[in-house]
Amino acid sequence: MSKKILWDGYDRMAKWIYDYTGFMINETADEPYSEKQTNQQTNQQTNQQNLNSKVRYVLSIDGGGSRGIFPLELLFLLKRFAKFDINMFDLIVGTSAGAIIAGCLGMNISLETINEAFNETNLKKIFPSHNKILSIMEPRPIYYDTKRNQVIEELIDPSTTFKDVKKNICLVSWNISENQPALFCSYDLHPECLSVKLSDVIMASSAAPVYFPAVSINNEWFIDGGVACNNPVMIAFMEARRKWPNDTIKILSLGTGQIQPTTNTPNGGLIQWMENGLIDLLIDAPNKIMMNELMTKHLDNIVCLRLDTTISSSLTLDCIDMKQLNELKKLAEQTIQQNTEKILHFFEKE
Repeated sequence: MSKKILWDGYDRMAKWIYDYTGFMINETADEPYSEKQTNQQTNQQTNQQNLNSKVRYVLSIDGGGSRGIFPLELLFLLKRFAKFDINMFDLIVGTSAGAIIAGCLGMNISLETINEAFNETNLKKIFPSHNKILSIMEPRPIYYDTKRNQVIEELIDPSTTFKDVKKNICLVSWNISENQPALFCSYDLHPECLSVKLSDVIMASSAAPVYFPAVSINNEWFIDGGVACNNPVMIAFMEARRKWPNDTIKILSLGTGQIQPTTNTPNGGLIQWMENGLIDLLIDAPNKIMMNELMTKHLDNIVCLRLDTTISSSLTLDCIDMKQLNELKKLAEQTIQQNTEKILHFFEKE
C-alpha cells in the first residue's frame, strides 16, 4: 500500500508549512493534494470577504501517557463550566494518550467511560512496577503491550475499523519504516484503508519508544506520534483548513503538563536524567518550540485556546502514583479558573 493513501503526514506538513511560512522543507515531495491545494489557495484569497463562512470547532489533545488524566478532567470541567457539547467539534486530533481520547470520542464513547481507562487499576496494568534503570539496560522495551492492548480493546471493539468511526478524527503516529510522520484520518479514506483497525492505530500512536514496542500496520512499523508532534495543534489547523478552506477555525488545544526539571539534574548523567523525565523532555521540548513559533507568527485568521499547566519531573508518562495524578485534576481546575474569560470568549456564539 502506498503511504500516500493513509499516512502521508510528511508531504501534508511540508506543503502546509510552505503555504504559511514560505519555507520549503521537501522540494521533491510528491503532489497528492496539488489540485486541492491550488483550490485552497484561491479560496484563501477570497476568504476575508466571505461573510457566509461557518465556524468550525476543532479539539486537539496532546500525548502524555497517564497524564492523559489532565485533558480528560479539563473536558469534564468545561462541560460543567462552559456547558459545551462534545459533539460540537467538527474535527478531533490526538497524539498518544490524546489519540486514545480522540479515538474514543470518534466512536461516541462517553467521557465517563474513557476516564475508566485512566483509573488506578488500568494504569497499573499498563505500567507495572519495575526498576526503570535496570529495564533500560535490557534489549527490549520497558513494558510489554499486552495489558495496554487489553485496556484499549475494552474501550473499543477490536473489530472496529476506520470506516466505522462516527466523527472526523485524525490520529498522529510516526512511521519508522519510512521515517516520516503518519496521519491516520477517518475522512478522505482510500478503499484499501477502510479495514485498518482503530485500536491498532491507537496502539501505534501511543507506542512511546523505550516504553513500548512498535506496532505493525499493513507491513509498516509505527511508534508514538509524540516523537513528531506531541502537541498536534498545527496538524489540527492544517487538516481543518484543508477540509474547510473558507471557514473560521477555532481550536481548543489541551496539554498534559509541561515538565519542569528538578534543579539537581543539570550535572547528572544518564541515570539522573532518566529519573527526572529525560524522555518526556526530549519529546516535549522540540514540539513546544515549533508549535509556539508557528502559532505566534504564521497562523492567520484562527482562534486557538491553549489550556495546559506546569508539572514536576516526577510526573513521567508512566506515573502510577494516584496522589500525584489526582493533583493533576486539581491543576486542571486551577487552569479553568485562570482562563475563565478566554474560555467564555472561545465558546461564544458567533
